[in-house]
Amino acid sequence: MSNRYQLRTFGSLRIEHEDQVIGRFLHHRIPDRLVALVAAHDGLLSVERAIELVWPDEPARDPRLLLNENLYQLRKRLSGWGVDAELAKSLLRNTNAELVLDTGLRTDLDAWRRVVRAPIDATTAPTAAQIKWAEHRMAEGFLTGFDEPWAHEARARMAAQLRQVTDAVAGARMRTVVSTNALPGVASLVARVGAHTDPRIGDDLPVDDLPRAAVERSARYLCQVARSLEPEMVGPHRDTALTLLDGYGPRLERAHMWAVDDGKRSLAVSFCASLWQWWLDRRQSGAAQIVVRSLSLPGRGAEHDEALALHGLGCLNMASGDLKIAERNLSTALEAWKRLKDDGRLARTVGAMAMVRYRSGDYDQALRLNEQALAVHRAVGAEGPLAYALNDHALIECALSRTTAARLSLHESISLSESLGLVRAAATAHELAATLAIQDEDTLSAGAHYEEAIAGNAILGDARHLASTLLGRGAIAHWQHEHGRRGNEALGEAEALYRRAEEVSRDSSDLIGVGEALRFRASLALDRGDREGARRLAQTSLAILESGRHAHAVDALRRILDQV
Repeated sequence: MSNRYQLRTFGSLRIEHEDQVIGRFLHHRIPDRLVALVAAHDGLLSVERAIELVWPDEPARDPRLLLNENLYQLRKRLSGWGVDAELAKSLLRNTNAELVLDTGLRTDLDAWRRVVRAPIDATTAPTAAQIKWAEHRMAEGFLTGFDEPWAHEARARMAAQLRQVTDAVAGARMRTVVSTNALPGVASLVARVGAHTDPRIGDDLPVDDLPRAAVERSARYLCQVARSLEPEMVGPHRDTALTLLDGYGPRLERAHMWAVDDGKRSLAVSFCASLWQWWLDRRQSGAAQIVVRSLSLPGRGAEHDEALALHGLGCLNMASGDLKIAERNLSTALEAWKRLKDDGRLARTVGAMAMVRYRSGDYDQALRLNEQALAVHRAVGAEGPLAYALNDHALIECALSRTTAARLSLHESISLSESLGLVRAAATAHELAATLAIQDEDTLSAGAHYEEAIAGNAILGDARHLASTLLGRGAIAHWQHEHGRRGNEALGEAEALYRRAEEVSRDSSDLIGVGEALRFRASLALDRGDREGARRLAQTSLAILESGRHAHAVDALRRILDQV
């Protein structure tokens, strides 16, 4: 039966039987090239066109006879691989007019077609997982090893198809959000974006090949998209806005780079003011450098944009550990907010400065700055920023060993975040509350808080925090067994949670997260009496985590290895 076989076209062209490779098609063999050629044309190609591409010069013999001979050789080759005779005969059929790939054969092209041909609307738009699958396949390369022009054209066509899908999905999500009034004021802009942006600004075509006026028009409308979403970053639609920016991402970045290269300071700085939170959340490397470059252009932009870009630069500096530079940029932004009399933005910058002092170890000054920010947020009724600032307040209070005050802040943050629908702020607060409950050995409360944090991080798709909360929840089950509060089923629960955390970290390519999960698993294996398993897991984890930044983990791993 053909459904036991798969034709793989991404990566090397090959055929598999029950997921095992049984044969590879080679570039230099004409029968194999025929299979690749028809696959490159979506499984259907006229006989005339196939002959023209395979035998471009007039052959001495009848080209149709040559074609049939090569199809016969293909069947023999497939039979030699153990392919069913029926499939070997019909894999590539000649209808006299067309060459056709067997429609009953499973192929990764089928999954590709489901992604690129699905109607795009609010309910049937391809999921993020489907797009991720398609991007992964494109990274592998379509028909790798076949370098003829038709293969290059097929790869370019598929890359364009994927771009169209991601753009369409972003648009569908945007329209869905607009239709539910989740992002007020964006509707008319979304309707205009497609009409006023050149889709080619997002591909590999040099923008010099496009009319300059078209590029500038596209860049300005794309900047308006980002600007319209920036206010949502502290509200209940933060993650919707981030997802929408993901869809527009390559085009936004390309438009921004064009503005920088063209010396358009006002436009370049406006991009920075609108995108810094997206860059920060998605951990975009090089983001701080592009902000510096934008701010270094001659001229002057709108003062609000200049201040917000400086605030964003300070936050990006803080994330990368450049605390002195972060404080300098935030202080400059703070002076601008004072001139503009923008108390809401001023409070957010003061709050960011508080976290710089916290990371510097100056907890007293951090607390003073944070309390100033809290007071302004309350005064102006900025509930979203207030919820995030309360989480920062709890962190600082914990550093000062004032756990009662920290718990009160977290209680307020959770209540406020959940009433506003701030999933990220609520997940963070629950994770911090779980940590405090563990200190009190209140494992029931800790477990409940971790469950809430796990649910929130799963909704957000935040792999790093999801993995850490899974490990925390697993550690509670492990602790409960160690202290006789639960039986052996707790160890099984802990193992399952640790393995899930490891899987999440692997899927997101978070090597440090994998090392942490392996460390927890090693400790569990030792408690179960599996000394060899504990040794193997601890050695693998140690190889990943052995650096100064993970000294606590390294010490714990060495203690495990000393016992095995």
